[in-house]
Amino acid sequence: MNEGLLGVLLLPLVNLLLALIMIATGSTPGKAIVGVRVPVPASKSRLAFFLAREMKVWAAGLGLGIPFVALFTQIRQYRLIAAGNTASYDEGNPNILADPSNLRLVAGLAVVAALFTGTVYLRVESKNAVNDVYAKQTWINPVTQLTAQIGRTWHGEEMKTNSGRVFYFASQSLLAEAIVGYEQFGFDGIDKLAYANGIKGVIASDIRINSEWAPLSVQGIPALRATGNAVKADDTHVEVTIAVVGRNAWRMLIFSRGRPVEQLPEKDNFVEAIFGTAN
Repeated sequence: MNEGLLGVLLLPLVNLLLALIMIATGSTPGKAIVGVRVPVPASKSRLAFFLAREMKVWAAGLGLGIPFVALFTQIRQYRLIAAGNTASYDEGNPNILADPSNLRLVAGLAVVAALFTGTVYLRVESKNAVNDVYAKQTWINPVTQLTAQIGRTWHGEEMKTNSGRVFYFASQSLLAEAIVGYEQFGFDGIDKLAYANGIKGVIASDIRINSEWAPLSVQGIPALRATGNAVKADDTHVEVTIAVVGRNAWRMLIFSRGRPVEQLPEKDNFVEAIFGTAN
């Protein structure tokens, strides 16, 4: 989602949270640091007063969170307060109480600096995560010695197994994992569907396949694909792709937390690249 739109949608929830904090404590963390308190009129309940006030702040002070509108609403409120008046959302209410001091000023500046630094850090990390998704690295398939260009966000290693070979990939930024398996049989003519159903039975204790096997082509290789969920974590979606080339059987299981596997950025390119090293 667009960051600006997300901010607009989240702001009412933030204001509601602030209202609840003020109902419970009479202040917010920011107000407490700089020594500001908002008295409740004697004729109103704390619940109704603070909920109504935060909604007014959201509309008249923050311009409903719309950046261009908020510029003018905040300038207006600043001019009112600078002229010795109350903000428009506090008209008719008791005066805001303040207990300023140099210590509170220093503490407030320190908090602002920490929040600013944290915001910059998170933005840099977010940008790096996006770059890792689209930037490429070379992976060499230890079975075939063929190379694949996969996203830099994926970190792979070989796992120990009793038969065949298994390679594990993980991406922290995508909240995703992938397992690539390989085994070779002593004869040709392996039936893909029979092999796929065999794999389905093997993983049944951990993965619930809830779709039929659908045929597809991956890098020109006839394959089968099904989707499901982790048995112990319904929010973890799983996509299983099976391909058989002569005596060689390949499988890939991709795990995605919080969203369907098909919504993972560059997922198809990752799958195509890995199967492109199969023989």
